[in-house]
Amino acid sequence: MEIEKLSILYDSLVKDEDFEKLGLELNEPNIFQILRVSTKEIRHSNFLSWLLDPNSNHGLGDIVLRGFLHEVLLFDEISEINESYINKLDLVDVEIRREWNFIDLLIILDDFVVCIENKIFSDEHSDQLRRYKKIIDNEFPDKKRFFVYLTPHGISSEQESDIYIPISYQTIVEILESVNEKIFDSLNQSVRNYINDYIITLNRDVMGSDKLTELSKKIYVKHKDLFDF
Repeated sequence: MEIEKLSILYDSLVKDEDFEKLGLELNEPNIFQILRVSTKEIRHSNFLSWLLDPNSNHGLGDIVLRGFLHEVLLFDEISEINESYINKLDLVDVEIRREWNFIDLLIILDDFVVCIENKIFSDEHSDQLRRYKKIIDNEFPDKKRFFVYLTPHGISSEQESDIYIPISYQTIVEILESVNEKIFDSLNQSVRNYINDYIITLNRDVMGSDKLTELSKKIYVKHKDLFDF
């Protein structure tokens, strides 16, 4: 490509308002990106365990846990569990376990348990899901047992699709956005920042569906010749 033409294309890019917006978005600080943990599966499980625990110091109460259980327990339309049952659940004594018997997240209540396998940028391997189910069945034979396969886009397990409920990270985003609508003003400023940063991180780095991604695609289409060069 000629230097003169290249210079014209580059000048067009730097004068593009969308390119300026992209720079502003990229310069917005985000705690998960600062710590370089936005794509670390184990860090997401840690943060989710904090959000799901009503007794944590976030001030959210049980709003995140109840929202998550709503998605899980009502997934099967023929289940005897209904909205009324979920609304009446006493979540004060819930126990959230991390990496118990290699299980990413385990929610334990009086009547049931929820086993969560968290997959972001890795695939299921060997017979891990089957092993986890066996562990839960043996340890909690008197409780109802639910199994969740949590992924960026809610795909089903390849090996245990008849057992594991597919839940997407979009569900987590929607629950957190509902938090912002309901009790955001009452939260500690740090917690507000964490929630907003996490929503951005999930959209941008986990699901690739945020405005930054769309803006990047738009800029590429408009300046394809320059970027391809």
